[in-house]
Amino acid sequence: MKLGFGVTVLAAALALTACGGSGAKLTTKEQAAQAVFGANAAMQQVNAPSLMKSLESAATVSVSTDVPCNGGSMTANVNVDSDDTGEATSIHMAVDFHGCITGKYTDPKTKKTEDVTVDGTIEYAVDMSQTSVSVGFNGHLDFSGGIDDSVDLNNLVIAAGTTAAGSTISITGEIKTSTQTFTYDSTDTFTYDGTITAAP
Repeated sequence: MKLGFGVTVLAAALALTACGGSGAKLTTKEQAAQAVFGANAAMQQVNAPSLMKSLESAATVSVSTDVPCNGGSMTANVNVDSDDTGEATSIHMAVDFHGCITGKYTDPKTKKTEDVTVDGTIEYAVDMSQTSVSVGFNGHLDFSGGIDDSVDLNNLVIAAGTTAAGSTISITGEIKTSTQTFTYDSTDTFTYDGTITAAP
């Protein structure tokens, strides 16, 4: 059976998909969202042709692949289930980050800019029908370099669009840092150009 619809949705989910040594913490909703989006954006590299080709070949398939990232690597484990019509009904993917550089942070006091590196795991669940698609994110990420913090993701939903200023992020769900918990709804929208915004 062909899973062209499911593969297309997976590619779109990957495209929607963080942070530092100065010891800075993620203290605002915007910073936490930007950090997570940086990791999510890095996952676009998982959309490798060999992985996509493998996913098209069966009704139920499990695929594992290693993909390089900036400064490190990622390991993706993907499982796709389809119904009797051959249309994918669910895609579950876990991506392990190993030292991926996903952004930058500039300390507002020292003006020093450092790379943001991420380790940890994000789990994605993509559920779909003929008329709707939902993408949920869960997992734990540790950031080092410009940001020194960690986040837990709870039922996060991320959508993104592109503007002249960078990516516009719309986010719902919960991000818990080492010190705070941020809850997002559909009105929470941020921009991200590869740099995590310094707190005021």
